[in-house]
Amino acid sequence: MPASALVPGAVGSLRLYEMHSNFVHDLLRKARTTASERGYRHVWARDGVVCVRKSDGADVIELFSESDLESLL
Repeated sequence: MPASALVPGAVGSLRLYEMHSNFVHDLLRKARTTASERGYRHVWARDGVVCVRKSDGADVIELFSESDLESLL
């Protein structure tokens, strides 16, 4: 988003990030590592839920705990 959308005359871009709890942050980090090792392309967190997707258009897998990482084959 251009910074000028919020502050007239501002130069540059603005990035917004979602803050996560320590639990979600740690799960997201572990999910990225595991997903990379197992060929998953997309890993993200939204509304406190970690999500992974093997490829574009594939079903989204929601991870709620570390034990859910085992479901990534």
